[in-house]
Amino acid sequence: VTPVGGISGTVFGGLLADYCQRNGGPHRTMSCLVLLCATTIPLGLFGIAPSWMMASVVLALLVAVLTATCVMASTLFMIVIPNEIRGFTYGLFGGVGALLGGFSPLLVSGVSGMLGGEMMIGQSLTLVCVVSTMFATIVYAVARRHFVGARVF
Repeated sequence: VTPVGGISGTVFGGLLADYCQRNGGPHRTMSCLVLLCATTIPLGLFGIAPSWMMASVVLALLVAVLTATCVMASTLFMIVIPNEIRGFTYGLFGGVGALLGGFSPLLVSGVSGMLGGEMMIGQSLTLVCVVSTMFATIVYAVARRHFVGARVF
């Protein structure tokens, strides 16, 4: 599931980033990022899917959309961040991503414990995924306001 979602998301994100940049620039790319993030909210419900097959399909879609979002965000960084601070920006982006990625399993485990133990791992994973993707959607939506007429370096 992960390789299929990751590879297809990378290709889709690259093609979509190119299309958005050619047809609207950074503002269009940010608008698309907001829409992609919004689609991850219902996809985050994979943890409570009624069957393993449905959970696998929804998880593959979630991985694909999240990967596409990361590719588009990286593309946007290359275009709008000046050369002088691009390395720092990528480092900060990667560091925050690694920090949050490392914290997420602990959060899922903690929420599972609060909900009733190991048997609640699906519900816990769903709750963490949905809340975090809602937060990401809000962050991209707020950031989008700053990309109207954005300069390209």
